[in-house]
Amino acid sequence: MRAYACIAALLVVVSCSAAAGADLEPVHAGLDEAELFARACDLSLAHRERRAAELVLAARGEAAARLLRTKLDAARALERQAAARLLGRVGKASDQDRLLTAARDPHPVVRQHAVRGLSLLYERLGPRARDLRWLAADPQVSTASLQAAAALCERTDRPISEDEQDTLMRAAAHGPASARRAACVLLGHARYTQAAEHALKDRLAEDTDAAVRAAACAGLDRLGAAADGVFLRASNAADPRVRLAAMTARARRGDREALAAVHAALQAEASRVRLLALDHLADLASPFSEAALAACLQDPVAEVRVRAARALGGLSGPGLTQALAHALDDPAPRVRAAAAVALHRQGGLGMSARMRVQLAADSGPARVAAARALGQMRAEEAVDALAEALADTNLEVACTAAEALGQVAAENPLADAPAATALVRGLSADRAAVRAAAAHALQAIFALPFLTDPAGALRELRAQEPPPVS
Repeated sequence: MRAYACIAALLVVVSCSAAAGADLEPVHAGLDEAELFARACDLSLAHRERRAAELVLAARGEAAARLLRTKLDAARALERQAAARLLGRVGKASDQDRLLTAARDPHPVVRQHAVRGLSLLYERLGPRARDLRWLAADPQVSTASLQAAAALCERTDRPISEDEQDTLMRAAAHGPASARRAACVLLGHARYTQAAEHALKDRLAEDTDAAVRAAACAGLDRLGAAADGVFLRASNAADPRVRLAAMTARARRGDREALAAVHAALQAEASRVRLLALDHLADLASPFSEAALAACLQDPVAEVRVRAARALGGLSGPGLTQALAHALDDPAPRVRAAAAVALHRQGGLGMSARMRVQLAADSGPARVAAARALGQMRAEEAVDALAEALADTNLEVACTAAEALGQVAAENPLADAPAATALVRGLSADRAAVRAAAAHALQAIFALPFLTDPAGALRELRAQEPPPVS
């Protein structure tokens, strides 16, 4: 109760300051929701004006959601598609069924926008919404819906049910390449069935697209299929994506020769092959890979060094600690930040202090890297520095700081915790992008759908307050 009262009081202050001049475009400030929606659908206007109308409408919270629910039944397909997309930004969990219905609309573009709206809604709701019924909602199984589902499963480790497998197997066999690849990723999250195994083996053997074959190989590995012979044949593939996916699957099953082959790929001339090998080794997290990963901290390509530092964060050992400590002086700020996060994960002290110093650096990229690292460390001692960074002149730094505060707040999800308080104050920032980043972070923690509208957020908070104890 006390926590809700604290954040509610802050929201009252924010709502007053936000009302004093936070509109994205003054020309839209006096328009009601219906007028804003009409402008968002007016193709005679410039794209920038339609986009501005959408953003202002989205900031109206529940008032906008009420209008958008009615527009899902509009006669014009253009209005239905705009309503479906925007409802994903402002709707509640109860709007899932409305958007699922829109995803069966006879007009294909409306279906596509409804799937996009569902994806946005699920992203905002996070673990509270892992419903993938919409996979089967689009009769054409659009690539957009499959890619959104694959991203959701990778993020939440959400398993695919047997009922959803039929849709995925059709997409894997008959969709365009990007859809086949996403379907193979999703089938890897399925509960094991012979049908799923056969579908993935077919893609690995027959598909003409190397990215699809690599996804099929990784899917078989994740599915836990008994496919040693298949992996052995795929290890001789010409494309390094397929080859490395197959050798990683074999290494996971204890094949030392395959693990050595993945290590050897770290010395490949092409940096993209080295990056692929690093990603596979990070996934394996094998103690036999420590020396090979540590050597990658000397790679001439900064992105390779970044990935190596991230992979080493999941391992431990005195030699690794020394290699990461040297990387703290790397000329690339992203490498320094990745090394600090890795050492922090290993229990190293003082890494947060190093990143707070970097957060005050002259270089914008260095400040972005430091803010991102502090978020990954969940560093409560950095809340004040991150709160100050919300006003950074570099917009990317400010938005990254908001994201980092959200990561810190998620570790202590109390409304009166310092990180949450800083984010609430971020709702009154001068720049719309910073307000949106702060709102997104708070939405993910407290399930408040209307934080771009502080008054609406206040009403929602009051509705969630527990009843007084009698």
